Amino acid sequence: MATRQSHLVGRVRASGAGDASLDDGLGKLNERNLVALQRGWARTLLAGLDRAIEFAGTTPLSDVVAQTWCTLAREHERLRRVLDANLEWSSQLRNATDLEYRMLALAAGLADLDDDMRLTAQFGQKFRDSISSGESSHSVG
Repeated sequence: MATRQSHLVGRVRASGAGDASLDDGLGKLNERNLVALQRGWARTLLAGLDRAIEFAGTTPLSDVVAQTWCTLAREHERLRRVLDANLEWSSQLRNATDLEYRMLALAAGLADLDDDMRLTAQFGQKFRDSISSGESSHSVG
């Protein structure tokens, strides 16, 4: 376990998130804490999507979803850096992130509730990757 925590601290610092406020308590971050952070992010995203979709009018859902994700990612930049920096090594965090991916795919109209959950998560992951990498007009980068 200590090896994973050391790896975590290195990953977060390597991501450029090494300011003092993030260094505080990093030794206590583990997979359980990362999953809790991801769940908090997912709740924030769900609430934001609910509000945005309600008032979307004629704006395409994919645009509304992308804009909402980007706005929230900017507002919670440090949280996103920690989650993104640790997604590769933490299998529990990756599993928890599938909820976010499915939520994005469903909200953007890329999948239906009847679709296979894994396929829905794949659609959502590709959509989120396109947003966060700059391929979308609403990118955060």
